[in-house]
Amino acid sequence: PPLPSSPLQEEIQQLKGRLEKAEKERNELRLSSDRLESKVAELTSELTDERNTGESASQLLDAETAERLRAEKEMKDLQAKYDALKKQMDSMEMEVMEARLIRAAELNGEMDDDDTGGEWRLKYERATREIDFTKKRLHQEFEDKLEVEQQTKRQLERR
Repeated sequence: PPLPSSPLQEEIQQLKGRLEKAEKERNELRLSSDRLESKVAELTSELTDERNTGESASQLLDAETAERLRAEKEMKDLQAKYDALKKQMDSMEMEVMEARLIRAAELNGEMDDDDTGGEWRLKYERATREIDFTKKRLHQEFEDKLEVEQQTKRQLERR
């Protein structure tokens, strides 16, 4: 049989109700706290991954920049060598031409004495052909070396 409700029993019932409500709220807060801690751990992991990716990209960029600077320096050095060799080649061509002209003049003087003009003309034409051949050969060698250097530069730039 139910006991008549006394004010004390009503108060006990109210306190039990509040206790159950407080425990329910506490359990919900714990669950919410666990979810938030899990989310924080996940975001921390993502941040670490992003930081590592950024550092790797930075290192690659630094390496590429260093390689590009080295390639540019090498290109400048090769250009300087090319310019020096071209100047030297031009100087040598002039010396060869002068020597051949002097020789042709000497031959011309000798041939005038002999009255045989055909021989010096043949020697002069031969010397001219040799000069032209040497020019073409030196120019082709230069073009080949330049092509190799340009290919090397392109390969370095692709890296």
